[in-house]
Amino acid sequence: MVVNINNNMSNYKTLSKDELEVLGRKYGVELDRRILKSKMIKQLEGHIDTLSKEVQEDLAKEKLVNQAAGISDTVIEPSNVLTLAEKRARLKNLNF
Repeated sequence: MVVNINNNMSNYKTLSKDELEVLGRKYGVELDRRILKSKMIKQLEGHIDTLSKEVQEDLAKEKLVNQAAGISDTVIEPSNVLTLAEKRARLKNLNF
């Protein structure tokens, strides 16, 4: 499955439930596809809002690094989704 990752809140409505689930995992939350899509979006937005500023900055840095390296963050396979700990480890290895 190919997922379009977009950090704009208004664009979450364009994602399917499967895509929202994968995006939720990217942010460290497991979303239940059995609930309404609008509730999934609210849960995702609520979780992102509760993330610490440091974690939000780490996610933003990862996106910038991927763009700078020419790695598109618009395609993610579910098997390639990293945990927050793995993301932090990768970011610590980068020299800014």
